[in-house]
Amino acid sequence: MMVSTISGGIKVALNYLLIFGKYGFPALGVIGLAISSIVAGVLGLIIYFAVVFSGRFEIKRVTLSKVLDLALWRKIAMIGIPSMVENFFSQFARLLYTYMVTFFGTAVLAANEIGIRIEAYSFMPGFAFSIASASLVGQNLGKRDISKAKKIFRESSLIASSAMLLASIVFLVFPESLSRIFVSDPEVVNYAALYLRIMAFQQPFLGIYMVYAGGIRGSGDTKTPLYVSLASTYSCRIGLGYLLGFVLGLGATGVWLGGLFDFIIRSFLIYLAYKKGNWYKIRI
Repeated sequence: MMVSTISGGIKVALNYLLIFGKYGFPALGVIGLAISSIVAGVLGLIIYFAVVFSGRFEIKRVTLSKVLDLALWRKIAMIGIPSMVENFFSQFARLLYTYMVTFFGTAVLAANEIGIRIEAYSFMPGFAFSIASASLVGQNLGKRDISKAKKIFRESSLIASSAMLLASIVFLVFPESLSRIFVSDPEVVNYAALYLRIMAFQQPFLGIYMVYAGGIRGSGDTKTPLYVSLASTYSCRIGLGYLLGFVLGLGATGVWLGGLFDFIIRSFLIYLAYKKGNWYKIRI
């Protein structure tokens, strides 16, 4: 969190200097945005390396013998590759999703991007408790304390979904005010407000999904979240979004409803996977 805060602060400062050309820096526009992102990312990486090799934390260093340990490589690949595949196809689905939105005009596209930017702040509790769930579930499974691991799932999802329910209320009550932070065009504001009202209903479900998916990943099962993500994303976000938006003529509203049902279905599927119980039977 500290590293992210530092690198994020550096990025914001560099954005101001390089995009707008302040204090003698050239006004580079989009190029300045790219440069600031790269510099902030590299500095964040340097800080991480400094922490790892400082000796202040009990972090096991990887030796040459471990690097050449093919059995270890296989274990890492078995856990890491499904997450990589999930991320790849999720990003590709988002490209398709945005492509569908472009058919409804510049104002709708701008509203979509503004809505996503605002919505990103509501994801923070979900991300936080997803990481906590992954860590604590993994630790308790290592101790063979399955009942404690299950309790972590329940309590983390309750806290995350409750926090994100507050975001739902804000999105429903103040969508125009939030949208005007980013844009003043009335048409864009109206579309962005519509987006936020629709996505308000997904927030608690998203919190549940994030926590349960994180916990299941923490158990070493990264395939189940992959399957759930692929099934829900391409059937709802893309398939249902296309059906509602284009075939049934609901336009951008239909596409956004597809995105809403994506995370509602995901939350039910990941919970069913949790109840099935394969996650605590895995041996790494």
